[in-house]
Amino acid sequence: YTSRGGRKTSPGGWTHFGGTQMQARPTVFRNPNDRPTPRVAGAIESVHPAADGAQPRTPPLPLVGARVGLGPLVPADANALFRWLNDLEAARLDLAFRPMDWMAFGNWLQSLGADQSRIFFAVRRLLAADLIGFTFLSQIDPVHRSAELGIRIGEAGERGKGFGKEALRLMAGYAWNARNLHRLALRVYGDNQRAVRCYAAAGFAAEGVHRHAAFVDGAWMDVLTMAALNPRETA
Repeated sequence: YTSRGGRKTSPGGWTHFGGTQMQARPTVFRNPNDRPTPRVAGAIESVHPAADGAQPRTPPLPLVGARVGLGPLVPADANALFRWLNDLEAARLDLAFRPMDWMAFGNWLQSLGADQSRIFFAVRRLLAADLIGFTFLSQIDPVHRSAELGIRIGEAGERGKGFGKEALRLMAGYAWNARNLHRLALRVYGDNQRAVRCYAAAGFAAEGVHRHAAFVDGAWMDVLTMAALNPRETA
């Protein structure tokens, strides 16, 4: 699912990115072509090979639902993220496509923990190490207690299974209960009724229509703004 959506595919896409701030030693992400890669200070290194050649343990998932959980990024996630950010079909869901090279990608990874106005979570199936998507809060405002929310299931084969809806509810709960936010907002393409229904089921209400706010595949598209308020403060 995405905060901006698509037309014929399951909702996907992204807007801004953010991350939690954690202390970790520098990590070198390996380029798929085995070329020298940037050293990413602040990368999260929470998966380590077990003794005797055993498989690495499952990354930590501090926020857990029935089938998926949210947790920090780990070095093994780099290749999937790099592939998703260079996915032309996914780019058509929410922005004009511009390829990201490995150096720019390394700089983006390095910035994840530095911006206090962004929080980024990996989305994983329970008891599985592979990354299937991500969700994030951006433009967090501590005065107005507001933020923008985005979510994407990056693996096409994992879309349409309800994982995005569950991750969305986990992220909203985190925003209300851990960050003490009052309002979450998102944007979605007007023709992506599947995403609109998903957000509505999670408590997001349509607030307005930005007419012809996006130009996608040769056509203008309306963009909806939807928002939810902390249910503890609106009961």
